[in-house]
Amino acid sequence: MTIEGHKQNWLGLAMRLILVVVIFAIISMRLDLSRAGEVLSRTDLRLASVAFALFVLNRLLTAIKWGMLLRCGGVHVRLSRLVRIMFESNLLGIMIPSGLGVDLVRMVQLGKQENAYTESAGSVLADRLLAVMTLASIAILAALSAWRMVVDPVVLCYVLGVSALLVILILVVMGDASFRIYAFLHDRVVGWMKRIGLMKSARLERIADTIRRETSNIHAGFRDVMSSPRVFWAAIGVNVVVQLVRVAQVHCLFIAIGAEVPLILELTFVPIIILITLLPFCPYMGLGVKEAAFIYFFGTVGVNSEIAFSASILSHLVVIAGVLPGAILFFIHPREVGSEET
Repeated sequence: MTIEGHKQNWLGLAMRLILVVVIFAIISMRLDLSRAGEVLSRTDLRLASVAFALFVLNRLLTAIKWGMLLRCGGVHVRLSRLVRIMFESNLLGIMIPSGLGVDLVRMVQLGKQENAYTESAGSVLADRLLAVMTLASIAILAALSAWRMVVDPVVLCYVLGVSALLVILILVVMGDASFRIYAFLHDRVVGWMKRIGLMKSARLERIADTIRRETSNIHAGFRDVMSSPRVFWAAIGVNVVVQLVRVAQVHCLFIAIGAEVPLILELTFVPIIILITLLPFCPYMGLGVKEAAFIYFFGTVGVNSEIAFSASILSHLVVIAGVLPGAILFFIHPREVGSEET
């Protein structure tokens, strides 16, 4: 890596650390940290263990769903290998900013092991898009059901608007029309660059051709999923279970610290909070951003700031505990080679 690349990495790290410090400084002005510490100190470890078990279940279900999408694209990988990659990605992805770090590691690991980078990228992107669409759909249904429970319905309007927009955008992105528009623009831009002399280098032409080809291949993977009702609805079904498990995880953590939050409100807010932590500017694991989102959204329905903050911190601890299986698999067990059918 060049000196400039190292400088950019350090600058990005510094900016995210500053963001975390600023967010926590603002949060500390809104709540009593000593009281939050007391709330955390009385955490019921049995319920926290249930939340951890749900986190592990989430990873297993995600591996099953990923395998379905890979098979739809003609790539057959043993479930045990996918589970291993899922847990190893928890370990390695925790070092990458935003909630998309785990997906990036999954993409690279499977692509390297199976020599199928395009298929791996297509399956992971399809998996993420379908997961986001499912999260947004759950938030829409829950927000409509929770309408009478919220004092200020404006926050629900935000939830409904953002969620509906995401569902529409994802359906458009995974459809044929979006790729045709992209292909048209790509060809026009490349042609324009050639005419004005910006594509004199053969390397630039190869890069442009590679981008066009790989994008076409990834879109073909999307088309395979969208044109196969059995795979599409099976993936959606597993996604629904996965997202409900994530909400149940948060529900257990609230109960573990002695808080009673209606499940319908958790179904409304947890998906939106998860989506916020996927934004590229988010620090590692959404640290700080998730706490602020918990305090804001659950505060609109009367949940104490210290309670919301504590539940968010516990959710981070569950994720950190979830890297332990990945660490064991990554450092102890030998790596497998070759591809085997599930």
